This record gives sequence, C-alpha cells and structure tokens, in this order.
Amino acid sequence: MALLAGAAKADITPQPGVDLTGYIARLNPSIGVHDRLYCRALAFSDGQATLLLLSCDLIGFGIEYARWVKAELERATGIPPANIMLCATHTHSGPATIFLEGCGQLALDYLAGLPSQIVAASRGALAALQPVDLRVAKTKVPGVAVNRREPARGPTDDELTVVLLQGPDGTPQAAALHYSCHAVVLGPDNRLISADFPGAACAHWERKMRSLCFYLQGPCGDINPHSHPGSFADVEETGGRLAEAALECASSQAAMGTIDAHLLRARLQAIRLPLAAPPQLPDLFAFRSEHLAGAGEVEAQFQEARQRVNQAMVGWSERVIAACCSGLLLRDVEVDLQCFEIGDLLILAVPGELFVEYSLEAKRLAAQAGKHALVVAYANGDIGYIPMPHSYGEGGYEVEWAYRYYGYPAPVAPEAGLRLREWLVSNITG
Repeated sequence: MALLAGAAKADITPQPGVDLTGYIARLNPSIGVHDRLYCRALAFSDGQATLLLLSCDLIGFGIEYARWVKAELERATGIPPANIMLCATHTHSGPATIFLEGCGQLALDYLAGLPSQIVAASRGALAALQPVDLRVAKTKVPGVAVNRREPARGPTDDELTVVLLQGPDGTPQAAALHYSCHAVVLGPDNRLISADFPGAACAHWERKMRSLCFYLQGPCGDINPHSHPGSFADVEETGGRLAEAALECASSQAAMGTIDAHLLRARLQAIRLPLAAPPQLPDLFAFRSEHLAGAGEVEAQFQEARQRVNQAMVGWSERVIAACCSGLLLRDVEVDLQCFEIGDLLILAVPGELFVEYSLEAKRLAAQAGKHALVVAYANGDIGYIPMPHSYGEGGYEVEWAYRYYGYPAPVAPEAGLRLREWLVSNITG
C-alpha cells in the first residue's frame, strides 16, 4: 500500500498575562502576543500502522504530563502511545509548561486545556490522510548557530534536513525542517508571546508553499543562535534563512532523495538515567545560607537579576533538603526513548537538552548504514541537560548549574550519556 500522510494544526496561543519561561532574568508576566503558537500534527499510515508526530511551539513538557497527553490521544484516536511522538520547539517566549525554578509560574490552567487542542490537531491530520511521496534533502546553513560553551572551536551542526511530503501530482502537502539551535533569538527582555525563529521559519514556508511546515528541534543543549539576544527582526532573518534554504532544496528534485516508506514501525523504551551523587546535607544548608545572604557584592545594574538567582537557589536547596530529610531524594529519572522508522528515515526522540554531538554521531552512523537519522530533542518530555560524557570535566552552566532550575538534586551522571549513545546506536544499526 502507498504511504498515506495528513497534516493539520491548532492554535495553542495562551492569553497575555501568562508567565513566560526560560529565563531567570525575565520580568513576568507577558504583556501581549507577537506571533501565534501552534500545535502541528503530522499523521502517517501504511494501512497497518499509524504514526502521529506532533510539534508544539512550547519550551517542553514534563515526563508524566507528556504521558498523560499521549493517553488522551489514545482515547481520542485509538493510536497507542508508542506510535505518538510529542515534540516541542523549545521557544523561550512561551508559557511555563515545564517547571523551571524562578522562571515563571507553571501555566496550570493552560496545561489543563492543552490536550484537547492537541487532540483537535491530531484528528485533523488523520482526517487529511492521502497518498504521498516522501523525499529528503540536506543542505548546510552556516552562520545561524554557535557553540555557546566554546564559541571559537566548539562543534555545531549546520545541516538542515528537509523532509518533504508530496501528493501524486507533485503538490507539496507538508514539510518538516530539522535543525539544531536553541530557540532563543529573543532574550529575557522580551515579554511578548512568540514561537521565536522556529515559528518564523514555519510561517515563511507556509506563506510561500501553502502547505504546513513542522520544525523538529535537534540536539542543541550547547548551541545558541548567533543573533542571541536579538530582536524580532533577527527572528525573521534567522527563520527566513532556514526556510529559504529549505525552499531551495524543495525546488530541486535532483536534491531530494526519495524514501521508500513501505513499512512504518515505532519503538518506545522506558529507561532509567542515573543522576550524579547529590550534595550532602551540610553542604545544602551552607548553599542555602550563602544565597539567602546574597552571593557577594555585585554591581547595581545586576542587583535585580542576581537577587532572582539567589531566590531560585534558595528555593532549590529547600526542596532538596526536604527530599533528603523525607527519604524521597531522586537517584535516577525514568524517560521514554522513541524511534519512528519510516523506511530508511529514522526519527529518534529523546526528552532532554542533548548536546549537539549526539546528533552528529547519529548522522554519521546512519549515513554508513544508508539511512537518514533525525535526533529530536525535547520530545516526550524534558529532563534538562544531557551533556556528552566527556563534557563533565569541562564544567560550565549546563553541567554545574542548570539541573537546579529543573528541580533535580544533581545533574544526570555521565553514564546517562553512555546509555543514550547505546540506544541510538542500536536503533540506527539494528
């Protein structure tokens, strides 16, 4: 049977006044809407299996929340959770859909109503199923991303992968763009709701091609846009560059390789990722005291931001102290790893802020096996940063500090990265 696909989207823009998230230095709440946020749904079927790929203009989802949304989708559509991939573009100008200490109040009313909107998009995609050809192209888009840990020599992934779905007559039905770059062109000074550059890229494509466009965020835990922090003009420029590169690929049939998608498969595996050893209680109490008092003298212009950090760290230390005392301290975290296999196209979902080298390694392995591998971060949840094992000795924010904002007592251990690499290798080469 021919591959069937359908696409639809639903508006998931919150009302102004909701707290935005992603920056400790931002003053909340939001004061308006610059551009709309969407849930885009892409359904695939081969007559035997149906896969549902969802991309939301949000920072991410909690692990259990993502499981709940997928259970609601199963009730509404009959598609099992293993065949549903829930992704986020990771915009830092959207509502607080994950817990981040001191970075905005969780949008609980918004989260309660979001599943119905995701179901609506999914039903629309399923209703639009029709025969398609699946094509893939890759092109380099340099100058967009920079390694924020090592700007001069750190690795980046400048490769944009374009997955194009065409009707039998060659008419574009939908496209997915895969690229690795934090959605943080807009900095903490912005208080307008926005999908940042992934939304601008999709909107640019949709205006030109009159078909839906999906942004799949690659591993970008250590990757920022060159234009960060920038303006809305920079958002349009960054998104426009990616969209124009994708349009150029789509216009050249010679550049687009055909995928023989005769078979659809989905694999979902729950694994436990270990955390590093947590601090001892005396160290936690000392850390709390330090941040209650303020971390030394700072210049006046940094007083407010520094105070917000101090408050967040006090909140984190008190949560961890309570967990230690009650015996409820986390030692590991369970995550759902997922693979969609569409012929020779592999979409590999990991719920965290992976470093870019995971993507580079996966692409190299896939190329050797004659396949295409797209590692999608912030999918089926977000547990925070997952560095490469060798990155721990280098320290830095992603290793030494970020886990506190996510509420964990310690960062994921280096063994977590090793387990992820093993999973990626087994799904690409197996």
